Amino acid sequence: MDKIPFDFADRLCNLTKRSDLPNLSDLPSSAWSEVALTHIRNRKYLSFVLIHDEGSDMFYWRVTHRTGYEALPEERFSHITEVAMAPSRSNRTRHYANQMNTFKKASDGEMPKVLRSVWRFLREEAQFWSLEQRSQEILTENKLFRSFDELYLEYFGDASKAIFDYQQKERMKGCLLYNWKADITDGLWELLKSKKLAFLSCRGQGIGLSLEMLQFYVDRKINENVCQLSLLFSANPELDKIREYLPELQFSSNHTKDLTLLRQDGKHLIFDYALRSDEVYVS
Repeated sequence: MDKIPFDFADRLCNLTKRSDLPNLSDLPSSAWSEVALTHIRNRKYLSFVLIHDEGSDMFYWRVTHRTGYEALPEERFSHITEVAMAPSRSNRTRHYANQMNTFKKASDGEMPKVLRSVWRFLREEAQFWSLEQRSQEILTENKLFRSFDELYLEYFGDASKAIFDYQQKERMKGCLLYNWKADITDGLWELLKSKKLAFLSCRGQGIGLSLEMLQFYVDRKINENVCQLSLLFSANPELDKIREYLPELQFSSNHTKDLTLLRQDGKHLIFDYALRSDEVYVS
């Protein structure tokens, strides 16, 4: 094993999650252990922040450590695990107001080049936030698609749907969709069938979220003996059907099922599901 080329070991370590690198460093081979230890020591997890100056074609961006300090990506070691795109007046960007002098500037026409350079460091297990229309359009126009572990996406038309459709639903851990106005029935079914999905929130109209999906998700969680579950479910045309379904959840041959309507919030219902007497967390 000591004869393994350095470049090969380096490339493999570069593709390996930091949590798995100790397994390589423990191998009885100096070639593997030295390269893996170097990656463990130097690996940097970074965030990419992009702010669109509303009313202009200017963008502000920077790459930072997760602690907030500015960082320069290094080809071999840096991995961007969080992307945040928002307009300048967003609550998410408000705390950057006094730090704008630390951001780099780029025009609309320069942004594809910026995104390509940053995307080289993007990891598959990244989180992706986008509450801004133009940045989504630039991504789709230049086919800069990526699949993410967690997706937080506000709807701005075809670009938003293209980003959602590209995601590998079977490995997603979480998805929040805001102000959605497109039918994504097939994609929602894929998400709900994923064993990795920890949370899903959909807010909008005509998205395709149905009573059948609610029943499938709740029943699956009960069968998996999951003791906590919060559902934010669009209530519009299905309210009576949901109420009809509730009595069916009260008894089971194996477990006590209890699905309780906690409160109604506008056009949404928030359900809380408890298995037996376990403590329930309500989001």
